[in-house]
Amino acid sequence: MQALPVFLDVRGKSCLLVGDGELALRKRRLLDKAGAVVIAVSDGFTEESLNGVVLVVAASLDNVLNQRVSVAAKIRNIPVNVVDQPDLCTFIFPSIVERGAITVAVSSGGAVPVLTRLLRARIETLLPASLGDFAQRVGIFRKQVSMRLPEMQQRLRFWDQLLQRQLIGADGDLQTLIDESAFEKRLDDFIADTVSGQVSIVGAGTGDPDLLTFKALRCLQGCDVVICDENVSADIVNLARRDARQIIVQKQEDVFSLLQAEALNGAYVVYLKMGDPLSYRDVPLLLARLQAANVQYDIVPGIIDQAGASMYAT
Repeated sequence: MQALPVFLDVRGKSCLLVGDGELALRKRRLLDKAGAVVIAVSDGFTEESLNGVVLVVAASLDNVLNQRVSVAAKIRNIPVNVVDQPDLCTFIFPSIVERGAITVAVSSGGAVPVLTRLLRARIETLLPASLGDFAQRVGIFRKQVSMRLPEMQQRLRFWDQLLQRQLIGADGDLQTLIDESAFEKRLDDFIADTVSGQVSIVGAGTGDPDLLTFKALRCLQGCDVVICDENVSADIVNLARRDARQIIVQKQEDVFSLLQAEALNGAYVVYLKMGDPLSYRDVPLLLARLQAANVQYDIVPGIIDQAGASMYAT
């Protein structure tokens, strides 16, 4: 990662815009939309212009002026962007996709701006126009969930299940309002069903992330813990949620104990195996032991069997 992606709150704060013309106008519109108090100067920049500002954008056609602004801002540790001159910047403006309260930002670190614009266009086609309204409706219930589910793991799992079902599952219609009674029922059902955690035994297929099944990806992005065999591709493991703990199995006889301990502790656990899980002779025994221990589990097949995975790897 070349830069730290952040969203900066500039509402009601002074931001300096140096320059005029179309480039400056585009940045002005963006700052106005973010609620900034824009202080605009064209060619009358002095170091005093930086007093009290939290952010600086230089969009002048005068490269010498842009460089002066950049140096002065850096000395004061004020974030500065110089349009189309990444070497003079301490931050860059990403390509942005907006859906109300939802904002998606895409950046190449200033290396290939055209590519980021193309990616933005691709993302635009994937996100429904109603996504922002949907986020606002769901956000109303956030405090209620926090009160009834005090543990962060449980809250994350509830929101994962609800939003995955609403966005891409059986209820995948964002136009459908989630009313209070329906939401409370889903929350009640979740609390009743989550006395203990759950295990998903997931097939990593060939080890190529592009060939992972959609359901396997959903499991990885919603889990609390990833347990994997040593031969599972790191590219697959790293698709898990960023804060998910990762455990590499040293001995196969330890797998059941690990799964049981994490699940009984309330975690959602993904156990990753190359190929397809049911192609392994020891997996049926593992499932029987999980069932006997009253641990909820499901199987997510890989796209090929183990023999195919081995051939693909060679």
